[in-house]
Amino acid sequence: MSARWLAGAAVVAALNLAPGSDHARVAPPAEPAPEGAAAPAAAAAPAAAAAAAAEPAPSPDDGVPSLAPLYVAASTREVRSVAACGPDAWIATRGGLERYERATWRRRLYGVGEGLDTLDVRRVRCAGAGVEVETATGLCRQEGDAFRCRAAAARAPDPPPAETFRGVPVSARVDLDGGVLVGTPGEGAFWAASSGAVTRLGPGEAPPESFVRKALAYRGKLLLGTFNEGLYALDAAPGELAAGPPALARARRVPAPFRLVNDALESGGALYVASNEGLFVSPDGERFERAPEVDARGVTSLASDGRSLYATSNAALYRLPLRPGAPRPRTFWRPAGSRSLQAVVAEGGKVWLASEDRGVIAFDGRKFKAYDRLAGLPTSWIVAMTGDGKGGVFAGTLRDGALHVGPDGRWARLAGLPSAWTLSLARHGGLLCVGTQGGAACYDAAEARGEAGGKPLGRLGGLPDGRVHAFAPAGDRLLVGTEAGLALYPRPASR
Repeated sequence: MSARWLAGAAVVAALNLAPGSDHARVAPPAEPAPEGAAAPAAAAAPAAAAAAAAEPAPSPDDGVPSLAPLYVAASTREVRSVAACGPDAWIATRGGLERYERATWRRRLYGVGEGLDTLDVRRVRCAGAGVEVETATGLCRQEGDAFRCRAAAARAPDPPPAETFRGVPVSARVDLDGGVLVGTPGEGAFWAASSGAVTRLGPGEAPPESFVRKALAYRGKLLLGTFNEGLYALDAAPGELAAGPPALARARRVPAPFRLVNDALESGGALYVASNEGLFVSPDGERFERAPEVDARGVTSLASDGRSLYATSNAALYRLPLRPGAPRPRTFWRPAGSRSLQAVVAEGGKVWLASEDRGVIAFDGRKFKAYDRLAGLPTSWIVAMTGDGKGGVFAGTLRDGALHVGPDGRWARLAGLPSAWTLSLARHGGLLCVGTQGGAACYDAAEARGEAGGKPLGRLGGLPDGRVHAFAPAGDRLLVGTEAGLALYPRPASR
């Protein structure tokens, strides 16, 4: 699997350029979660199941270019495993594999450019003259100064040691001559010498948590919504990211009453955040209050048509007025019979919903109409959605690729995706990007609306992780969020 990304290795900075996450998920259960339960964060299938059900990988000679990232950035603060092998100490993190020379504690970071299939490294152990590592998607063995990986299902994490270090839980440790090497789940790794001296390992600054679910510009800042650490703010416009990974390392965590961000948007100058803890609103991106009109805790998605804000929970669509004269607030329970809503789009006078049980649902303000497998779609399991700008939508399915669904319900499948297991879609102007569990591809949105489904302008190579959840324009570049870090790409060129 690592060969998919070796074309276009990332620029590895001394900061943190390549690491992962601990939150791969199996396919959602057949029965949707009850109302108020935490919203699904991802729809990751087991590696074996994904390999069996996904469409064949695109041919490398199909004419679609592979785009190389300008850089990759990820955090190594979450330590999963440590090992001492000969003169070196190895640390498996959510941001890549670290190697330290124990004599000097000089650091080397291994990532996708060195052959790992993802920066999401779960375990490391000594193996002969080198090491063997388990990642979220494979088993990798050291060969010289690089790694060779093969696909393998991830094992359940080992139980952490029942101890703390400096008041922080310990995730891994190994006793060595002269001290102990300690890993933590959020503060990185430390060398605690027998003399009592403590050395913090790794870079002094690091990017935000690696699993980024949402990225957007707000009031001249870049906001990053993460899986488990809430919201981060970078006090710089997205276009300034070209300065390199150090810019992302300056991102600060925003104090907020939520941790798992599902969606966020700006409307009327206010910032709205959908999270597993509920719906929150902020006048400035710094102070947050719960929106009292939405009593659900698990809010999955947001959309606005300028007059009303729409929010979804598992089993309800909420409509909130944003200005005088807007339709009155209302809650629509189980639209079209769905109990598993995943996304909402408000465009062209119509509201669209993505559901895991009733397919694509259209709402004209009076009634809901489901376009599902019974109505002719290849599946009723829709996990993501974005508007097409012409009254229809692009929809991502669990394992049947991405579809364009027109205003009348006619559909066409997008061609050339790296995997049929989709996770995210985003349209920015004329550019449509689709994230899957095995990479991402970007299209000309007008071509993708056609009956042939379009051909990608480019596939994203060198990703920190194949599970892609977020896209955001950054000047003439594209910022991409995965389960194991961020990557900045040149914007794919139109044909």
